[in-house]
Amino acid sequence: MNINKDETLKVKEQKSNSILAFLIIIIISIIIFAFLFFTILRPFFSGIFTGKQTFKKPIFEVAISSPMDGEKIPILQGKAESNIEVVVSSNRPINKVNIFINGVLVEGLNKEPYIFKWETTTTGVYSIYAEALNELNEKKESSSIEISVYSSEEEEEKETLIKKINRAISEIEYRKGNGYPKICLETESVIEIDGITEKWEDFDSFSAFKATYNSKALTNTSDLSGRFYSAWDNKYLYIIIDVTDDVLTPLGKEDNILKGDGLLLSIDSNLYGDLNERILDADDYQLFISPGNFSNVPAQVRTIIPEQFELVGTKIASSIKVGGYYIELKIPWIQLGIQNPQDETPFGFNLDILDTDNLDETELIISSSPRANSQDALTFGTLILIKPP
Repeated sequence: MNINKDETLKVKEQKSNSILAFLIIIIISIIIFAFLFFTILRPFFSGIFTGKQTFKKPIFEVAISSPMDGEKIPILQGKAESNIEVVVSSNRPINKVNIFINGVLVEGLNKEPYIFKWETTTTGVYSIYAEALNELNEKKESSSIEISVYSSEEEEEKETLIKKINRAISEIEYRKGNGYPKICLETESVIEIDGITEKWEDFDSFSAFKATYNSKALTNTSDLSGRFYSAWDNKYLYIIIDVTDDVLTPLGKEDNILKGDGLLLSIDSNLYGDLNERILDADDYQLFISPGNFSNVPAQVRTIIPEQFELVGTKIASSIKVGGYYIELKIPWIQLGIQNPQDETPFGFNLDILDTDNLDETELIISSSPRANSQDALTFGTLILIKPP
């Protein structure tokens, strides 16, 4: 009887183990099926039932790998050279790659590597892009890049000039609280005073004028602002001023000329001798410069200091523009007490722009020196004569 019980227990135990093994196999199968379904089969069946089967996205990208955007290329031995290299990524065969410079097709390439050796003798900025065509004649354009071609000799000269200017400024004494020195470059040819302003573009300019009288009257740059250029040779100081003034004041003749819009030019011809002198003396000059009324009253220069000093050999021209006027002027150095102007010579200097707006007196003044006072030489800025290397 005991033997039968043991056998029965053994049979039951075997059945339990079999059931347990079967359940474990079922669970493992379910886990494997779920993994396969959610990672592989589900997207496939989902595409079938929804009609939105997933296909591999076409690859078609074009880029210029060389030169870099913004790169500067020098002209050496008469020409500038650059390899324009195009990179194309595509899962379809590429039939052709076209290269465009400034909108003009310059080269077509049929096989890799897509490299074009480009040469030019002309300085300037060039815009470059590439276009690829695949076997289906589909087109893809790259982003456009810009490169600059420059003359290495001109660039070297420009850097030398900048070094000279920085050295000259570091070596002179000047009133640092009155602004950074303005640069007056020597001209190789006599500048004609004719009201034509384009010839001044190669000279240094200044436009950071500050309101020094009744600043509350200055509403914006169209109300009153300016830019001046200067140049020099061994006989003359040349100045042009581009004035923006929204209300031009009609000028009377002779005595009334000082009551209109205009400029006040202050020159201290002996800066080192007067570096700490506040009172204007015999080597200080102030000129009132009037644009006239662009009709029956011509542009004029009137000496304020020294009094009763008549200018000889000065030439002036003015012209009107929309919202303002130009004045072009050349003054013999001898009229400013300077016999022989020299390279790297500093002068006390200030240029005021006066605005009247039809009033009987000046309403607003902006100045090249940030704290200018026409009666105080210590408030004048600095102008340095520079001869380009």
